[in-house]
Amino acid sequence: MKDERFFWGDLHPVCVLRGLLYNLWVLILAVLTAWLCVEGYHLSTYHPVYTASATVAVNVKGGTSAYTSLDLTARMAQVFASVFQSDTFREAAQCDVVASVLPETNLINVQVTAENPRESFLSLKNVLENNAELRVIRDPQVPLAPSNPVDLKPYHMRACVGAMLAASLIVSVLFLRRDTVQTPQAARHKLDGRVLGTIGHERKEKRLFVKKSRGAGRKAAALLTDPFVRYTYTEAYQDLCAALEHRMRRDGKKVLLLTGAGENEGKSSVAANLALARFKKTGIAQNFRPAGGG
Repeated sequence: MKDERFFWGDLHPVCVLRGLLYNLWVLILAVLTAWLCVEGYHLSTYHPVYTASATVAVNVKGGTSAYTSLDLTARMAQVFASVFQSDTFREAAQCDVVASVLPETNLINVQVTAENPRESFLSLKNVLENNAELRVIRDPQVPLAPSNPVDLKPYHMRACVGAMLAASLIVSVLFLRRDTVQTPQAARHKLDGRVLGTIGHERKEKRLFVKKSRGAGRKAAALLTDPFVRYTYTEAYQDLCAALEHRMRRDGKKVLLLTGAGENEGKSSVAANLALARFKKTGIAQNFRPAGGG
């Protein structure tokens, strides 16, 4: 009777890893989707602003003297800075103006922020040109980059890692729910029969010296007559052959049928190797008739 319970021993690490690698495209697609989602959200919510700045000096003229003392000009710089940052001035200039006075000087650093570089530059020029008491020390420049940049690297990293973990979890859960046989223990739980032996995978080697009429370069089956097959591979077939012989003799059976759910699963290779293992043991040739490609 088939056992529907889950056992960790039914899983083989290599099979789980192959399942993840086989679905690697899902992980890559999840990472790309997360990356594009972050970019899309950023484009829909991010509003760049540009800031043009200039440094000006306050000149206060009085009487016949060209300039007053530094203390007076410093106080006048504080007044200008307050005026620039007043709500009335910002509404008249239709832009965001920030002014800061350098300590113990008559210098003011004026910054104008707008939605595009041209608007911020022209607004700053208008602010400076309409005040004769201001002398430009550092000319304003057109801003080349937004003044409120956003570093998307941490957001990309978090989104991509989260998407990869979520996709890996989903792929793993779907892989665990697959009704496959990966270990001998799983075969005992899921198959209605007795496990007589297990045969490891033997890689098929390309035959270089094969006539073109027979298909040069095709991969031939890993038969026991091949001197390059592993010793454990040969021993597994000999053990399986002995177990089958004992079972068939006990049950009075003389015919062995090998079948599978699909083609090219190795049915003919297993039948041929069982016949070769029996021949090596007894020296009696077997009647081997493949019913189809396998």
